[in-house]
Amino acid sequence: MNEQQRQGAFDEAVLDYDRCKLALAEVNRQLQAFPQDPTLACERLKQQLAIVEELAASARENLLRAETRIADLAAKCPYSAFAEASEQLSIIEAELAREKREMQALSLLRNVLVDVKSAMLASLAAPVEKLATQYLDEICGKPIAQIRLNGDFGSGGVVPVQLSREIDSAVDVERLSGGEKEQVFLCTRLALAEELSGAERHTLVLDDVLTSTDPQRLSRICNLLSRLSDRFQIVILTCQPNRFAAIRNANRIDLSRLAGSPQAVETCA
Repeated sequence: MNEQQRQGAFDEAVLDYDRCKLALAEVNRQLQAFPQDPTLACERLKQQLAIVEELAASARENLLRAETRIADLAAKCPYSAFAEASEQLSIIEAELAREKREMQALSLLRNVLVDVKSAMLASLAAPVEKLATQYLDEICGKPIAQIRLNGDFGSGGVVPVQLSREIDSAVDVERLSGGEKEQVFLCTRLALAEELSGAERHTLVLDDVLTSTDPQRLSRICNLLSRLSDRFQIVILTCQPNRFAAIRNANRIDLSRLAGSPQAVETCA
């Protein structure tokens, strides 16, 4: 190169240097707009990108598994199974509706039975209580209490004569003595049997019902049973037959003797 060429190359190099210096200044000015070093942010983004790519790979694997399960389910004809399940559901719903109707019918029948029982008790309670009280007065020799029935046509208690005008004054049968308790039960059974038997003659079975009654009241009970024998066939099972010796025209059968005899026959007296 001659002197002129070297001068031209030098001037061109100076101009390139100035342009690069201006470009560097512009880059530095633009870098000042970033609060942090962008290379650090780039590194963080690279790390996040790696995590996202790993999650994406896992998601692709899960998608592949799900597609495989869907293919397996499709091969098993789920629509046919759904149709069959829907049909079975319809059958079960119909059976459920039928069972509900049956339950409603049973509930209605129960309510009717309860109402009929309540009406029957209401119609029987008064005459049975009155007749049972009369029997108890006869056994005791004087009025001492009024007999009350419970919801099962059993003895619901007694109302002493002194408390007969008071409300809810019935005394529980369990508070009575043993003899009084069995006398109340006997009078209730006799009155209920007489009220329910009507005009027909029925059998009344008594199994050792008077084990604690004193002799004086037992004598009155024997007279009462003798009188009621015109309306009932009364069968008394007892281990102490002498206690009922006062009953007139009684047919006495020794069951132990009959049981020991090879020719024993069942006898109803």
